[in-house]
Amino acid sequence: MLFQRTSTILGAVLLLIATFLINAVANTAFAAPNSRYVISKNSSEVYDTQTDLTWQRCSVGLHWKADQRKCVAGKRGGAEFSFDEAQKQAHDKWRVPTIDELKSLIDQSHKPGIDPEAFPDQHFFEEDMHYWSSTAQGDSSACGVDFYMGIPSCGLGRGGLFGVRLVRSGQ
Repeated sequence: MLFQRTSTILGAVLLLIATFLINAVANTAFAAPNSRYVISKNSSEVYDTQTDLTWQRCSVGLHWKADQRKCVAGKRGGAEFSFDEAQKQAHDKWRVPTIDELKSLIDQSHKPGIDPEAFPDQHFFEEDMHYWSSTAQGDSSACGVDFYMGIPSCGLGRGGLFGVRLVRSGQ
């Protein structure tokens, strides 16, 4: 009888501990396999520990779908913008990154050249994965990054239609 009561109490205690640990993990941000990035609790943002920048995980025009664990298209699909339209996508604390900030995401160990765990939306852009920065060059050109090739470039015509990934400073 004493053994049965002890087993029941021990089972209840283990169940409580397991429930606590599951809830603690579910409400905690987690590191992507590349420990440079920490993915937010709701998985829609990525904090870069090397640059102290927080990125939207999905490009503008896409949104994080938690139950599918991926970025999905909104009304405009995988939206692309001219340089001037791209600058208008900034809102609240979010802004279009500088060319140096955008270049910091290039990861040559992947093809495309960006961490697919941290930024899982690249399939929307296939082989044309240019993204605008906020860095203009005069009235007719600007800078961006081609994540398919993993290279930055300036002198891009401002009328080109490219993706936008917004950023903010800090966590």
